[in-house]
Amino acid sequence: MKPFAIQSKDNPRVKHLAGLKEAKGRRKSSEFLIEGFHEFKVAREHGFELKGLYVNTKGLQLLKAGYLELTAGLSVFELSEVAFKKISQRENPDGIVVLANQKISTDLNELDPQNNILVLESIEKPGNNGAILRSAAAFDFNQVVFNSEKPDPFHPHVIRNSRGHSLGMKFVGSDNEATLEWAKVNHSNVCVATPDCDQMLGEFPFKTPITIVLGSEHHGVSDFWKKNADQNLRIPMNPIVDSLNVSISASIVLYEVFKQMRENH
Repeated sequence: MKPFAIQSKDNPRVKHLAGLKEAKGRRKSSEFLIEGFHEFKVAREHGFELKGLYVNTKGLQLLKAGYLELTAGLSVFELSEVAFKKISQRENPDGIVVLANQKISTDLNELDPQNNILVLESIEKPGNNGAILRSAAAFDFNQVVFNSEKPDPFHPHVIRNSRGHSLGMKFVGSDNEATLEWAKVNHSNVCVATPDCDQMLGEFPFKTPITIVLGSEHHGVSDFWKKNADQNLRIPMNPIVDSLNVSISASIVLYEVFKQMRENH
């Protein structure tokens, strides 16, 4: 492997890559950055389409220490420390950033109706989205629908908080009405997580396929989903606490589904 050295801080490619740290840049180009060696490995394992590998001296040494096979078919560029800092978002980077194409559809029919679906309705914080997607991967929810105006599952914090596992998921961006219609047509049981109901999680038998709907941190699930769901469920907890962080709630709900599915098979 012979990296191509890019030393100029004014190199136009570095400027383009740095722009992908912002949502505007990602939307314009439909590209995004994957930072971190672990995340790079996960992307490779999932067969994600990668367009280029950018490293500093530290990253290059890491690859040479026994991971050169991961670079097969990739163009590898060694950046100066100044240039690498422009594209990195981590305080202590391991020196590896990968350029990739985004994969998000607007066609709900690309989902497999026999498998479970996770719907995320206007969850604002990328960190929460990333943590939720990590739990989703752990509990076999690998199809995710974003019911939000500008879904951004390729935000750096989403990828980092998911530990790269978001890169193995099928993403679809759609609205509430279309998502509900798809679930009804495909006989997917819609279950909403909300504290505004009496049915307790753990006392309800899930039937596959399942569509789990989670709402925003501040507002919860919308009335649309509460009114149209097959079942509203709440997490039993000490009444002195009125709610949990949405990523924690997601882990509890998705684990309960996962546990029941294992017990029934």
